[in-house]
Amino acid sequence: MTKEVLHSLSNCDIIFSCLDRHGPRAVLNELSYQRFIPVVDVGVGLTRNNDGMVGGSIRATIIGPGLPCLVCQELVRPEIITAENLSPEQYESRRAENYVTDLEVGAPSMISYTTLAGSLGLILFVDLISRNITDSFSTLLFDLGSKDTIKLRAAEKGDCVCHNRLGKGFDIPFSVAD
Repeated sequence: MTKEVLHSLSNCDIIFSCLDRHGPRAVLNELSYQRFIPVVDVGVGLTRNNDGMVGGSIRATIIGPGLPCLVCQELVRPEIITAENLSPEQYESRRAENYVTDLEVGAPSMISYTTLAGSLGLILFVDLISRNITDSFSTLLFDLGSKDTIKLRAAEKGDCVCHNRLGKGFDIPFSVAD
């Protein structure tokens, strides 16, 4: 994500994120707290075996000041950012030595699931603009196995993005941005 894109996004009232990679998601996470911009982040995680898809979850999470960030919720993980930023040769070498996390490569895109993720995100968006956000949850999670929708709220970690970068604007650099 370039500095020009970050400056453009910093003028938004809210950001809707549908990113598959942890690096760009981490940058939006930092931007949210540094510039006081709520972000609705959606994602689909599928579980599969040799026979195909066997389960997973569809998620929408709202982050911003007063809410736990994506790092607190372990939806952005530094070890995955490291693996994403290696060249293919470095990645394979380090993976063979068990120094990096396996990446989900070629995960299937299923229109019905990504549409549901967007719909869950829109529910959180409507709650936000109608000032209906509560302290009871910041994530809506749809379990593909049970077909249950679950409300979650992670605890904020003390030494995290949502505390260390709060209100810093562009005074400190972003961790992963170009």
